[in-house]
Amino acid sequence: MCAAYQNNSTVIMKQAGKQKEFILGVSANLDPAGSVHMQTFVRAVNMAWEHLASDLANPVKLVWQNDHATYEGGKKAAGLLKEAGADLVVGHYASSAAKGALPVYEAAGIPVLLPAASADALTRDFKNAFRVCRNDSSLAHFIFQFISGLGRYRKISILHDHSIHGSSLSAILVERFSFAYQIVEFDARPDAVIYVGSFKNSIAFLESFRMHNKDCPVYFTDDVVSSDIIRETKHRDNIYIFGHAPGWEYPTAEQINKEYKRVYADFPAVYFLETYAAIQIALYCFKNPLFENAKTSILANTEWNTVLGEMSFVEGETNNTRFSLWTVHGAMLLPLHKN
Repeated sequence: MCAAYQNNSTVIMKQAGKQKEFILGVSANLDPAGSVHMQTFVRAVNMAWEHLASDLANPVKLVWQNDHATYEGGKKAAGLLKEAGADLVVGHYASSAAKGALPVYEAAGIPVLLPAASADALTRDFKNAFRVCRNDSSLAHFIFQFISGLGRYRKISILHDHSIHGSSLSAILVERFSFAYQIVEFDARPDAVIYVGSFKNSIAFLESFRMHNKDCPVYFTDDVVSSDIIRETKHRDNIYIFGHAPGWEYPTAEQINKEYKRVYADFPAVYFLETYAAIQIALYCFKNPLFENAKTSILANTEWNTVLGEMSFVEGETNNTRFSLWTVHGAMLLPLHKN
């Protein structure tokens, strides 16, 4: 039985006597046209649940909530999941939504597995947050190492969309690049532009920027790693995206990648494996008889076997996932370089 998302419905997966019923909350931007990554989140949750829920000894309930990728949406979704009695939450792709949600979960003693929200402060400020993806500092390091290795730019413009993720990552980038480059405004004819923001805001920036500068290389960041970029813009020359690596980079995910391709005729998009791994960890937790009384401790002190390989958390962070530089080549979005 597949735990399909349908209008924020609650799906009861299994009933078993009078054992403890665990409740797993899952939350992201579930608006049909709200996020280019919505389908990835839903498919990952559904596939992981279909594969793994049958092995659970305890009854489990899966509860979906839409956070609309906003601070207030995250706060509201967290409140609803708290009221539903969630024992653990997987989700909040947007750092803005996660920031709104985490204080609510923290007060209720609910741990959260973050598959995509990357702002450093989330795990630094909230001890109930466990990040499955990499954080902004790690991505900034990858970006700086790659661009400095090119040796072809002197003036760089670093811009963002004023989101929590955009502000967080761009601030780290400015700090790193200012030691070796001249940081300039985008109208000062930079040698390259780095823009940090959501997919929609990044595309809007590109359309505006290309009206005035058709040749300057533009580097986007993780949220823009989506094949939707091919449909959404005709400005594809000198466009690059720093983000997470494709699914085929993980040997431990070979079987999941094969099944995904069989079902959907493609490889999983970025964040699919991170979300699948988060669901794996959540369900492993429910198998642990000590979890109910030591939720955060169990997550912090256990090594987890996931599709991303063996994973453990150090101060809420893990370093299992990899980065790639992507570009549009014809009608395809392809990785060019990896760390």
